[in-house]
Amino acid sequence: MNTFYILMMEYPAAQRKHERTAERILDVATTLVMEHGLEGLTITKLAKALAYTPGALFRYFASKDAILSALHVRFVTQLSGRIDQALIDTEQHVDKLSPQAHAVLRLLTVGRTWIQHTREQPGPMALVALSMADPRELLDADVAAEAIEVYVALVARLAELFTAAELCGACSAGNAAHRAVGLGLSIQGILQSRKLSRFTPGLFDADQLAGSISNDLLRAWCHPVPMNEAIAALASL
Repeated sequence: MNTFYILMMEYPAAQRKHERTAERILDVATTLVMEHGLEGLTITKLAKALAYTPGALFRYFASKDAILSALHVRFVTQLSGRIDQALIDTEQHVDKLSPQAHAVLRLLTVGRTWIQHTREQPGPMALVALSMADPRELLDADVAAEAIEVYVALVARLAELFTAAELCGACSAGNAAHRAVGLGLSIQGILQSRKLSRFTPGLFDADQLAGSISNDLLRAWCHPVPMNEAIAALASL
């Protein structure tokens, strides 16, 4: 076995180890944000929590900004993947739906999946909530570029679904990108009130409210017959 072949075998293992360590760093960073807010995430505190030296962290992330950007990228990438899988799963149950109801069902599926994902990922959700609530520009533009790219890709994916719904006659004419952003921000914004709902039990359920508001928006954009048919189909899934 020659030296080149040995190196080729060792590289994937080293790369996987590097990726696992980077994921662990992001996991601990998420915990710090949940417990202490964005100000509680510093390179010094993160290194201490990991039993690393600050210099060791810089082998994986160049700065705190890079860590925050990577956390956003991970959250949105996982959300996008889960939405795609939910849409694939939905396809198995649409045989008896009209094309218009099918198009609306895909939009409803996005909303439900978004709510479920953030419920199961409270740490990343806390990061997004704190970042949105802070009026400061938290990330340098160059560092934030990758995070912005995945957010734009998610909006574009949702806009495609709105365009398809409009083209098949399920929705009225409108700006698909604006609708995608409006739906996403409505869901995300309401879900940020989960913390408040814990202190006011019985006043409202953030997840239920997010679902209700997203449905109300879709009712405003989509025609009643396919909307009602899609809601009934979603309830049976």
